[in-house]
Amino acid sequence: MKPQLEQTEFWVGTFHGSHDGLPAKVTATRDDTREEPYDWTCTCSASRSFPTEHDV
Repeated sequence: MKPQLEQTEFWVGTFHGSHDGLPAKVTATRDDTREEPYDWTCTCSASRSFPTEHDV
């Protein structure tokens, strides 16, 4: 299932894994209106943005 996105965001992918012994799901998005358009957000509430898709 795709996440709810802002109108300017594009869904890139969803990745499943774990950290600290707990299941985690990371959603990657792209939003060309941001300075660093590539972003990932984890279900643990951590997030990070990157200037290029290769950095993700």
